[in-house]
Amino acid sequence: MKRAFLTCIALTVLIAPGCKRSGPVAVVRNPNVYLNEMDYGDMVDKQSAQRMRYWIDASCSCTADGAWSGDHAEECEKTAKHVLVVEVRGPYHTAMMEYNGSFTDERPPEEPPEIPETSTLCPGGE
Repeated sequence: MKRAFLTCIALTVLIAPGCKRSGPVAVVRNPNVYLNEMDYGDMVDKQSAQRMRYWIDASCSCTADGAWSGDHAEECEKTAKHVLVVEVRGPYHTAMMEYNGSFTDERPPEEPPEIPETSTLCPGGE
């Protein structure tokens, strides 16, 4: 038994270096599955952002100059930032995935859209 095991190891050591990949490995995915995954991701992001906007409106407050205030000020600002990233950058990244997946020849701009200040979502602020 020990001899068979050592023989297997010896063969592996001798043969393995000769096994080379002939090029990059390509994964081919069904285009409809890829598009459905993108649609699903968009749907989840948009619904989550809607729920977070509701939470911001119900639980957060701002001063007249747009600064977050109250017990949850830090969490409100972080949530607002997340909502803005999803809403402003989401369409850009979806367009980039469509371009990278060869579903369109139209490349999105080099620079993604700028994220507005979180104060734009302040209830009672700006």
